Amino acid sequence: MPGLCGFIIPSSLPHKAETLLASMQKSLVYRSRHRPSPLFTDHAVAASDVHFGFMDQSLAPWSDDRCSVWLDGEFFPPTTAAPVSLTGLIGASYREGNLFSFLRNGDGIFSAALYDRDKKLLHLITDRFGLRHLYLLKSGDGFAWCSEIKGFRALPWFTAQASPQSFLEFMTFGHFTGDLTWFDDVRLMAPGTVLSVDVESHSVTSLQYFSLSTDIPVDTADRGSVVGRLGTAFRDSINRRCKPGDRIGMGLSGGLDSRAIFAALPRHCEPVQAVTFGQSGCNDMRIAETVARLRPSHHTEQIIDSSNWLTNRAEGVWITDGQVNLLHMHGIEQIDAIPDLYDIELNGFLGDALLGGSYAASPGGEITQFLNRGRRMIATALVIGNLTYHTRLPFFDNDLLRLTLSIPPEERRHSRIYNDMLLTEFPEYFKSIPWQKTGIPISRKGPFWNGVRLFRKGTTALSRRLSMTSGNDYFDYGGWVRSSPAWGLFTRLLGSDDSIVRTFAAGKTIDSLLHRHERGENHADILCRYGTAEIWMRQFFRNEWPDV
Repeated sequence: MPGLCGFIIPSSLPHKAETLLASMQKSLVYRSRHRPSPLFTDHAVAASDVHFGFMDQSLAPWSDDRCSVWLDGEFFPPTTAAPVSLTGLIGASYREGNLFSFLRNGDGIFSAALYDRDKKLLHLITDRFGLRHLYLLKSGDGFAWCSEIKGFRALPWFTAQASPQSFLEFMTFGHFTGDLTWFDDVRLMAPGTVLSVDVESHSVTSLQYFSLSTDIPVDTADRGSVVGRLGTAFRDSINRRCKPGDRIGMGLSGGLDSRAIFAALPRHCEPVQAVTFGQSGCNDMRIAETVARLRPSHHTEQIIDSSNWLTNRAEGVWITDGQVNLLHMHGIEQIDAIPDLYDIELNGFLGDALLGGSYAASPGGEITQFLNRGRRMIATALVIGNLTYHTRLPFFDNDLLRLTLSIPPEERRHSRIYNDMLLTEFPEYFKSIPWQKTGIPISRKGPFWNGVRLFRKGTTALSRRLSMTSGNDYFDYGGWVRSSPAWGLFTRLLGSDDSIVRTFAAGKTIDSLLHRHERGENHADILCRYGTAEIWMRQFFRNEWPDV
């Protein structure tokens, strides 16, 4: 997958630096669309990247007489829809002494490495939200960075000892939190941060230039004005991310976020390339089909069922470094067909969580929920899409997100102000077409309709608990896990004597889960967590790929 890689060259290995770097870089190349950049090495630093061949080549590595910059991602200036060369802008702002100001006001999802050859300083940079992940390896005297953990396997100082604490956290939450990874000596770099390393002394300093905040509420007394501002900011965000000439597409579901993006796409994106995945006849399919007829579009349906849902998911485990439950890799079945439709996808990542307010009611607060579940689980799953296309996130436009987080949580909860914006800006898309989550249009308000929503939410939750399906479900993982070919895979991987996860967890617990699921209980989620860990550990430590 496109990303960064590099390390500070150990004094004992200068003759092997280029070979090791080439091996790191190779681990990021999965498809012919992934283009490796030239390898850079001097006496102190080895660095390079992998990028998409169809992206603006001005985003490729940049150098002048003092600095070199490598980039994973892109930047959107506020006055134009076209991404510009962030590498050159980073280099220039650094030389002018205003790097932090530039980054603080920048709009984009990226990570970067800047090497100041004169001062012997390496600067690693994450975007304001930390959504273009960058992992750090600090082991003994070794220091390295990579967009994927597997890249560290090339380095002789990587101990590759899996942490029992990490295993417990993954089994408990289904994802990691904070900066934790499978390994004690590998950490995820914090968002909105510049980490500086003296390449001679290996001393490290870390400075945060930005943090998410909800401390400055907007006055919502004039609700209509706020709704109007949201609508304008949302449309502007979409326009900034739709450069004429780009092959733009999107996933279209029965939810609110993707439907809003579909409605707001500029006309030059027509016919809109939209893809919907799910069980045949599910609400997502029916709603998406209705929405797609509202403007010129090419709507593709990708059917998921018991026979194909595991297709490519072992590769998905590998791509995400075993950090995403294979249960949640929806749509990966036909991911290699997407490049025939589009190169760049607009994704509704966390629109419902932040503007829709679902994170606002989280016990630890919405920022904590974003940093853990949002950044560590859902954003990690986006890595799968970036295998074959580039993802842009309209809801993380600086202006839109700043306005979103300034609206008091009570106004955002239950999508209150979000729904008002959608009904005002795109009435034909929302007034009479149901929301997949409730089966009711968001225009239906009042105590009666709130009761209907609660009833339907309860019946859907109960059906999933009992391993039943309803029209609201685009999946039936409870049934699919106990059906062929999945059941044979799970019993073979988790029940065998050579199972790796059984060295971390009690075999009786795993055997009981398998037995109870086979008898009709629904333990698909936890079994898939165990299955994810088992598949990844076999891939990482044994170079074994399960035959699905």
